[in-house]
Amino acid sequence: MSTMQLSSQVQALQKISLFSELPEQVLQQLASELQEVEAQKDHVIIRKGDEGDSMFLVVRGAVMVHDGDRILATLIAGEYFGEYALIDNYTRSASVTATQPTILLQLSREGFNTIMEQHPKLKDAVLKELIKRLRNLNAIQEQLIRSNNEIQSQKREIQQMNAYLSEVNEEKDKIMRILAHELKNTLTSTISISETLQEELKERTPDLTEYMERMTSSLWRMNDRIDRILSVKSKLPAEKELEVTEVNLSELTDELAKQFNEVAMEKGVKLVFKTEPYIANLDRIYIHEILENLIGNAIKFSPGGKRVLVRTEEKEDILNIIVSDQGPGMSEQAKKPLTDPEIMDEVNIKNASDLSLTIVRKFTEAMGGTIECQSEPGKGADFILKFKEYQKPEGDGKFWGIFKS
Repeated sequence: MSTMQLSSQVQALQKISLFSELPEQVLQQLASELQEVEAQKDHVIIRKGDEGDSMFLVVRGAVMVHDGDRILATLIAGEYFGEYALIDNYTRSASVTATQPTILLQLSREGFNTIMEQHPKLKDAVLKELIKRLRNLNAIQEQLIRSNNEIQSQKREIQQMNAYLSEVNEEKDKIMRILAHELKNTLTSTISISETLQEELKERTPDLTEYMERMTSSLWRMNDRIDRILSVKSKLPAEKELEVTEVNLSELTDELAKQFNEVAMEKGVKLVFKTEPYIANLDRIYIHEILENLIGNAIKFSPGGKRVLVRTEEKEDILNIIVSDQGPGMSEQAKKPLTDPEIMDEVNIKNASDLSLTIVRKFTEAMGGTIECQSEPGKGADFILKFKEYQKPEGDGKFWGIFKS
């Protein structure tokens, strides 16, 4: 027998829309048919697929309506569920589980039918409320259809935009190839003139020979890069496009010292190369490009009187090539091109610094290496390239590369 007073049960029934318009006499008869049910937390009150024969009113506590792990609704005191079972015995469309200790009032179909025979208006009231619910569901369904149509329309617009961007990208590739061809033609002539001048200067002005050699070397590197553009269109290199050779890091840094020494001296930056003659299996053009970017940026952002150090070290069977500066350091946002995959996309590159670091990262990863940046704002930055494929220096390994300042 219910522990709730009949008057309390009547008040509970009056609070729900399904019975709120019924006369007091009918509500009292309905209340006399109610059974109090207690449900502990996690108790399943009704289960999807079971045959229903009762509705429930939440008096205290809360329940969730769910389909497996998908929660459809949460009901609290004054709300009800399972009302369709008063009309037919169709199987339950969802499960209901108590989410905390809960008290419910249960009305069976049998008890409801007994009272409905005496009060036909009860059936009309229930049907009126159910029809109202169906109309609300229809309105929601119409809104969902409109939303779906809008989504489909937006999807078509996105597809059209993607097609347009694809055409633009193809056109860009064509322009890049045309420009590369034009540059290559001009560059070929310039290289020829440079090499001729180099031979001439050997005889007449030996002091300028080194400058001509450096200029000719730079022109040849530029020529190689243009060849790469022509061979892979506008894409950055993938591993299958690499030309891996044995690169002597001391020889490579010697070239870089000659390339950057004058620039560093003009700015008052001390440029130091402290590298051992490791032989690394790398693409020479790409590793040169990587170090060129890192050293160039280190000099650019270092104030006069500071130092830029390029060194090698072996740690846990990994060869580290480290470019350190004493500049302003890098924020976490500035480091993102080295860590965030989205920045690698061409459309997300915002400035020249992002582009430079993106190239460094792509070239490094293409050669099977990794790169990290250790930095704090105001305390400089250390860029660390890590490679696994290398050979140790012969002898005691204490041979230093070139020092420049």
